[in-house]
Amino acid sequence: MTSDGDPYDLDNLKVTGGGSTPKRIRRRQPQFVKIPRAWVDAITPKSRDKTLAVIWHLLHEDWKQGGGRPIKMPNGMLAIDGVGRMAKWRVLNMLEGLGLIAIERRPNKSPIVIINTEKP
Repeated sequence: MTSDGDPYDLDNLKVTGGGSTPKRIRRRQPQFVKIPRAWVDAITPKSRDKTLAVIWHLLHEDWKQGGGRPIKMPNGMLAIDGVGRMAKWRVLNMLEGLGLIAIERRPNKSPIVIINTEKP
């Protein structure tokens, strides 16, 4: 059987070309959003989940240090935001599992975190 004139033949219905990511989506991927510190201070104490507080702290420290440098994660600064050491470790382990950060674990010392700047 030939497929030259059959409008229902699957080979005739295939779309060729295209397949690239739209320009609008490509432009959006590397963008960042700034969050005012006042918002962080207002949201964190009311949130039961401390994930955002740890992420905000990491990103702020990364920005403050100029980006790409290792970040020490002591308990003290996070305690101000109501984040305990176990919650901190839960979030850090989750972020590491997602490939967003690398953690240098040091016995009896604060962990050192390196933010992965590549796509996970």
